[in-house]
Amino acid sequence: MFLDPSLVVQSAVSSFNNAAIVAPTFFWSTLLMLPLFALVYFFGNDFINRLPWKDLANPKIRTFNFAFCVELIIFIWLILMHGNYEVLRESTSNLPFIISGILFFTTASIVQKLKVINPPMPARFQNIKRKRLFVWALFIALSVTAGFAGMPTVWGFLMQSAAVMSGILVGRAWNRGLSPIMFTSFLIFALTTIILMQPEFFRFGQLGSLTVIHKFFVLLVSFLSIAIFSIRNINPRGKIRHSAFIKLKWMARIVAGLCLILFVLTESVPVFLGLSGVLFVSFAISIWHSESIPDKLSKKLWAALLCSFGVMISLPLITAFGILYWINLPKSNVIKQTKFLL
Repeated sequence: MFLDPSLVVQSAVSSFNNAAIVAPTFFWSTLLMLPLFALVYFFGNDFINRLPWKDLANPKIRTFNFAFCVELIIFIWLILMHGNYEVLRESTSNLPFIISGILFFTTASIVQKLKVINPPMPARFQNIKRKRLFVWALFIALSVTAGFAGMPTVWGFLMQSAAVMSGILVGRAWNRGLSPIMFTSFLIFALTTIILMQPEFFRFGQLGSLTVIHKFFVLLVSFLSIAIFSIRNINPRGKIRHSAFIKLKWMARIVAGLCLILFVLTESVPVFLGLSGVLFVSFAISIWHSESIPDKLSKKLWAALLCSFGVMISLPLITAFGILYWINLPKSNVIKQTKFLL
């Protein structure tokens, strides 16, 4: 190694990167951005009202438009921010396949939402829509750009390009969209899982050396996502007897606690998914036992999810959207309202 000076430099750079990537850089960046987030909290609505696109301030479709913006940001982030798969240390990684699948569903959802928001757009955008050759050239250019993030292999390029183009075609034919909150929550949970699979690829941390802060935000995003899934898919019935409810909840808590300890020790993705499954069952039991759910709780949790995910992936714009969505919801004690799930 010492015969080639370039190898010495490369080894030093690699060691520096590996050491730096262990530190919770995303957390310190967030602390430095707190003044910016304070400005968003106090003046964000004034800024939104000054924008030409007035639908962002419309309370009836705010959730739809905020979800659309978040999906678009995530789509661009996946393509532009991580370089190619050559940085992976494991040649047998499933990461390229999973990211291609996420790009496919995200592209389909974005295009479907564009169909919904297209009619009230300005006339100049309507004129662009009528130029089919230009539109298809734009679609092809977008899919080719996405393909370059799948390099260095030709198959990686073709797979990612095909995923985006297929998503465009499916989105154009997709007439009924999914719930914006549900889809974005599932998207964020899936991204959190693959970040845990390959934290180095996402500049999040070094596998096997995640700090307590790394693990805390992974678990926080998981908790919020599972809580949203539970609240929006399970109806309160009040049918479980109190004695049975207490026993079931303690069983779920014990299993969840064991999974939590095992995850902290191993950072294992299967354990993380198992913990998420146990949390879903535990939350489902609480909801079945309850007579009702606090109003707009899932929307409050969704706003908190956007803030947490934006912090975890160092995308302050997503955190800003979460703050803007939060301040436009009715004030309530979310922590107190969420305690019934535990």
